[in-house]
Amino acid sequence: MDLISLLITIFGIMILLGLYVMSRLFSQDPSKQNNKDITIPVHTDRSGNRLSSIKADIPARDQPTTTSMSMAEPGQPIQQFVLFIASKTATPLNGNLVLNAFQELHLTYGDNQLYHYLTENKDKLFSIANGIAPWTLSEENLRDKNTPGLSIIMPLPTPIESNNGINIMVDTSSLLADKINGELQNDRQQIFLETDRQSMLVSIA
Repeated sequence: MDLISLLITIFGIMILLGLYVMSRLFSQDPSKQNNKDITIPVHTDRSGNRLSSIKADIPARDQPTTTSMSMAEPGQPIQQFVLFIASKTATPLNGNLVLNAFQELHLTYGDNQLYHYLTENKDKLFSIANGIAPWTLSEENLRDKNTPGLSIIMPLPTPIESNNGINIMVDTSSLLADKINGELQNDRQQIFLETDRQSMLVSIA
């Protein structure tokens, strides 16, 4: 009986050590963390106005006196619209699915290592960035990797009629979210509703 007790004790210690090692690995690798515990970063400009999670957001940086939709006060110009896509579950978004979805939706990889929606005239309507540093979406950042989310940013004014631009952004983002098992969110990282689309349309009327 003493031998059996000793073996049971050793086995229990091995299990505890294994759980400890696994917990350390998860705490060091953001891609293995619970997605609900990760908040997609939001940056501010020199005036403290909220911007997107794109670290090198040139339109935002060059126009510090304007503001994004969520921070706009009555009478102030709106600088850009921001949406997010996050996982519906505790599992982060699969980078391989994201890359495939970008191709299916004819999104173009380009400036700042981001993906862009181009109009018929090849003008950028909106851009998509990674939800985590370094914000880029190269194949190296996504292939066989995970991400907690994506950021979709449309600067204003748009190269096409604004109402059409908003609808294209929302519809494309919704399709992208479906294809990657994600959840479309508004600029406050809450579930995107049709009322959010209407608010966007009204804000530029």
